[in-house]
Amino acid sequence: MTDQTSERLRQAMHLAADGHLYAALERLEALLPEPAGPGPAGGRTGLVSPSGSGSCELQVAVWDEMGKVCMQLGRVGDAGTCFERAAGIAATANPDTQAKVQMHLAMVHHALGNFDRAYRLLADLLEQSAGLSEFRLGTLYNNLATVQWATRFYREAVQNMQRSVSAFTAAGAEQFRGRLYNNIGVCCLELRRYDEARTYLEHARQYEDERLVALFGLCRLYLRCGEFERSLDYAREALRLFQSQVTNVERVKLAHISRLLAELTYQTGDQRTAIRLMEKAELLFGMQDHWSDWSATRSHLQTWLSDPGTPGLAKGDGTERRSIPPAQGTTGTSWTAEHLQVSGESRHPSGSPVPPDAFTRAGEMMEQFLWFIECMNAQELLSPRFAQLVDTRVRYTLALADQLAVPAADKTHLVYAARLCDYGLTALDPEAALAPRRSASAWEQFARHPDLGASMLTELGLHPAVYRFIRRHHERWDGTGFPNGLSAADLDLLDGILQVADAYATAVVWNGWSHTTALRTLVEGASGFHGDVLQAMLAMFQAEG
Repeated sequence: MTDQTSERLRQAMHLAADGHLYAALERLEALLPEPAGPGPAGGRTGLVSPSGSGSCELQVAVWDEMGKVCMQLGRVGDAGTCFERAAGIAATANPDTQAKVQMHLAMVHHALGNFDRAYRLLADLLEQSAGLSEFRLGTLYNNLATVQWATRFYREAVQNMQRSVSAFTAAGAEQFRGRLYNNIGVCCLELRRYDEARTYLEHARQYEDERLVALFGLCRLYLRCGEFERSLDYAREALRLFQSQVTNVERVKLAHISRLLAELTYQTGDQRTAIRLMEKAELLFGMQDHWSDWSATRSHLQTWLSDPGTPGLAKGDGTERRSIPPAQGTTGTSWTAEHLQVSGESRHPSGSPVPPDAFTRAGEMMEQFLWFIECMNAQELLSPRFAQLVDTRVRYTLALADQLAVPAADKTHLVYAARLCDYGLTALDPEAALAPRRSASAWEQFARHPDLGASMLTELGLHPAVYRFIRRHHERWDGTGFPNGLSAADLDLLDGILQVADAYATAVVWNGWSHTTALRTLVEGASGFHGDVLQAMLAMFQAEG
């Protein structure tokens, strides 16, 4: 393995770790030993020699890392291709490397709903685990537990996650402890081992990256136990945290949150809002191919809709629902709907009813959350590429804000705008929204979407800066943008951050351009962007060599 290729691989891995996925993928493709054919890296010739000292380990590392990047981009099929290539080469590698690649391949099968295949791969690895490092053992136990959790073998999942904690501790890898505590807590909830669940979730709550999931887990725990007031308090705290952490919204996690809040809201007596939340959970599960959770959610939704005590649901009042057909293969995960309460009134163990002002206190936060996910859904239903477009735009909005030392409050406003700035497209004809340059009339409609979206979002009650950023995200510093032809005298640094992030995301996701082509296009159009922001964008990648 030459120093040059090792360094280039290190740079690519560093880019991936920092979330620069398109840049990392481009650098990894450049390291491949031969034209790869269809799929990832098709037709490229890279720098890694197909023979010689260290070649095997390097090729395995390149294909494996490329598979991980593809997984993060939602390209599960491409990831599987990469891991298969890595596994074929790894046959002569050391046992730890072979185990790593096989585990990644197993998790592709898991993502595709092939749980039996995933379990067999991992179980075989466990039988041959002698000599594996403690870190690899910790990963193996955790991945095995993930499959067991998805297939409702909660007791076995808890045992393997506890083994994973021990192995990671022995390896000095403390970074996974918070997530494992969260997952153990949720599985204990499913087993109705409530004291254990509370202990693990409270531990997980101490880890900043896991706090949001832990709070929603505690909300669900106390709802299960009939302690409505405490459940509501945790829901409030979790939603406040959610509003400040909209940078990374995993759709499946959002579906679980929607279902939990639907359950909680139903207990307040506001069945209409509860049903809307449950509908959103159903839609999100379907969009992510989580058909087991989709089926459970749909079942409870039908129970609620058939309840004669549910007010205001007469046919024709606008509550008819779209159906998403079930598919072969299911993916289960946390927060299953097996034990939802569906009675119209919730009572504490003492027998006292839910306080009459419960919905007054909970209603506003539920409505704002519902509005937010409805706006997200509406954008993402425009095209399968839209979720990745939004996530990429948010990632670079946040990265540029960090690079330019933007205050925390302004950063939050920018991220909200980055996530919602194309909402106006949902009110346009599909031709205008997805192919605006096909006709003059389509472009005229498209050019209105920033102003239209800001106006449509007023009911969310966001900070005025969010609406300003949305209206200006297609403006340019040389006056060539739209909808209002603003220029440098009208714009500021914060406007410039969203403009650059949006232009890059549109290039790599929507247009399908390479990372290098996207950057070159930004440089060629430099007069339209804030100079400091553009330089900060370029510096992110120059720093990696």
